[in-house]
Amino acid sequence: MKYLGAVLLALLCGFLPVRAARLPDWARPIAEQAPAVEASPSTSFDSRVLLTETTLTVLPDGTLRTHRLLARQSLQARAEGVGVEGYGFGMNSRIKSAKVWHLPPGEKPERSQSPALDLADYATFATDRKTRVVRVNGVRKGSLVFFEFEAEEREPTLDWAYTFYEGQPIREARLHLQLSPGWSVHHAWMRTAGPAPEIRGSTYSWTLHDLEPPPREDLAPRPYATAPLLALTMIPPPVEGIRDKLIAEPLPSWKAMGLWYERLAQGREEPTSAVRAAAAAALRDAGDDPIVRILRASAYVRDKVRYIDREVGIGGYQPHPAQQVATELVGDCKDKGTLLRSILAADGRRSYPVLVNATTEDTVADAIPSVRAFNHFIVAVEIPPDRPLPEHLSPAVLDAGELGKLLIVDTTDEYLAPGAVAASFAGKHALLVADRDSRIVTLPGMDAEAHRIERTLQMEAAPDGAVRWERVSRYWGEPATLRRADYRRGIADRRRSLESWIAERWPGATVTRYEAEDETADGAFVETLAWTSPPGSKLDIFPGAEEDIPRVPLTERAGPVVYPHPVSIDYTATFRGARTGSVSAAPVEASGEGWTARRTTEIAHGVLTAGWSVRLDRTRYPLSDSAALKALWSGLRKTSNLRVEVGGD
Repeated sequence: MKYLGAVLLALLCGFLPVRAARLPDWARPIAEQAPAVEASPSTSFDSRVLLTETTLTVLPDGTLRTHRLLARQSLQARAEGVGVEGYGFGMNSRIKSAKVWHLPPGEKPERSQSPALDLADYATFATDRKTRVVRVNGVRKGSLVFFEFEAEEREPTLDWAYTFYEGQPIREARLHLQLSPGWSVHHAWMRTAGPAPEIRGSTYSWTLHDLEPPPREDLAPRPYATAPLLALTMIPPPVEGIRDKLIAEPLPSWKAMGLWYERLAQGREEPTSAVRAAAAAALRDAGDDPIVRILRASAYVRDKVRYIDREVGIGGYQPHPAQQVATELVGDCKDKGTLLRSILAADGRRSYPVLVNATTEDTVADAIPSVRAFNHFIVAVEIPPDRPLPEHLSPAVLDAGELGKLLIVDTTDEYLAPGAVAASFAGKHALLVADRDSRIVTLPGMDAEAHRIERTLQMEAAPDGAVRWERVSRYWGEPATLRRADYRRGIADRRRSLESWIAERWPGATVTRYEAEDETADGAFVETLAWTSPPGSKLDIFPGAEEDIPRVPLTERAGPVVYPHPVSIDYTATFRGARTGSVSAAPVEASGEGWTARRTTEIAHGVLTAGWSVRLDRTRYPLSDSAALKALWSGLRKTSNLRVEVGGD
C-alpha cells in the first residue's frame, strides 16, 4: 500500500513512543552512505527511496514467504507520510513482524514501540483485506526511515507479479526469488525491458537502479501503470505425487489457468429455481429476438443486482452461486457475471467468463499465466449465427474462431449500456475461459465507431439579431457512459454545468429547455438543450467542438499524450438567418496518421447547412512525435473553425 491517505494519517497522528536502538544490519550501510539532502531539492517529491527489496521464498508446499525492506530519505521539512508504511494481507496471510526505525539527521536511531495497527479497506464492503501499518513521528528534512515486514501467504495459484514502484524516486530496487530444490520459474518483463536474473543456486535476483516515476499529467497514464512489471510463474519439480502436497495450483499455461477457474466456478452458474424466476422477470415481454433477449438479461442483472465487493478468502476469485446472487440481489463483478450466465443458460444460450484488468494497462504476458493480471469479470455471449447483428453492437463483438462470434457484456458498470464496451478494457488482453479452448484474446472496442458523438444544431436568427438554438447530442460507448453518469448523479447539477457552458460563450443567454433520454434502444444517451443568445455580429457554427478532443500544454510536459479511447464525431448545423455571402461552399479537409477531419458547407435559399466530421483512431502521441499531435490539433481547428455573421444577405 503506497499511499495511505488523510484518513489513515488522522488515525495515526497520536503520540507513538520510541526508544534508542541499533539499526538492523541491512540498514547500517544505507545510513552510512546516504546522500546529502540539498538545501533546495530539485524534485517535487517529499522523499526518495534508497532501497526497496522484497524476497519471495516458495516453500515445498507452495506457501509463499515474503520479506520486505524499505529505506526512505525525507527531502522536505514537513513530510509526515514518509514515516508511515503498510503491508496488505488477508485471511490466508499471516504478518510475522512489522518494524520501523527512524534516524533523524545528526542523532541516534530510534525504533517505534507502538504496536502496529491493522486497518480495513474502508472503500470495500465484505473483504478480508487489511493493512498492517507502522509509523514513526518527528520525521524532518534529511531523516532516514527504515521499514521491515515479514509475512506468510497461502495463495491459490503459484504465480506472482511485482511492480517496481514506490511513488517516489528509487535509487535501487531488488526482487529475490528463493525456490525449493527442483523448482523452476518462468518470468517476463512488461511495459519496459528489464534485466535477466542473476542466479545463485536456487535464488533468482532482479535489480533496477534510478527509477524516476513520471509526474501526474492530464491525458496520461497513471504513473503506477507505467512502472516496470515483472510476472513470475513458479513450476514445481516433475515428481510423482507432488501436486497432492501443494496448497496452490501451478499454472504452466493460460489454458491451465482457464481450466483452474472452471473447476473453481463449477456448478455455480446452474440455473436453479431462483435463477429461472429471475430469467422470467428479465425476459418478460422481450419477444423472440435472441439479441433483444441477451440485452434484456444483461440490463436486468446490471440494474437489479447491487454491486458490493465480496472478497473473503477464495471469494476473491470464486463467484458466489447464481442462486444466492438471484436471491440476495447483491454481488461483485464475478457474482453479477455468473448470474447473467445462469440466466442466459436458462434461456438456452451459451456464454463464457472473461477475465480482464479494468484499471491498469499491460498486465498480461503472453507466455506467463497469472491470476494477478486480472481484477474484473465480464461475459462473452454467443451470438446466433443466423441473426444479423444490429450495427450499434458490432464494435463489441469478439471473433473467437471456432467458438463463433461473441458479444462482450459488462454487468458491473451501472452507467454502461449492454452491448457497449468500456474504454477501461477495450483493446486489452483478457483470458477467455472456455474449457480446453481457454486462451488470451484481445477485446474489441478500440474502433472509433465504438465511441461516438453526434450533434445536430438548429439556429435561427430573430429580427432583433438574437439567435434561437437547439442542440441535440447523441453519445455512444464511453462518451455515453460518462454523460449518463453525470446525469444520474445529479440532473440539476448536469443542467447547471451546461448553463455555465452557455453563459461563458454568450453572456446574457437564456436557457429555455433541457431534456435527456437516459438510455435508448441502441444504447445511446441523448441530451437536448435549447437557449437564446443575445444579439451579436458573429457566431461559431460548431460551438464546443474544441472540447470533444481536448488539448494540453506541451511546453513542460514529461510524458506522452494518451487519449482514453478512439472517437468519431459528427456535427450537423443548420442556420436560418445567417449572412452567407462570405461563406465558401468548398469542403475543408485535414488528415494525418490515424485521423481525418472534414468540414462541408451548403447554402440554399438563405439557409446555411454545415457539417463537421472527425475520426480519431490513433490515441497515443509520444513527445518525440509532438509534431503529429500538433498537426492533429491544427487540423481540428482548421476544419471546425466556421464563423458567420448574423443577418440575411
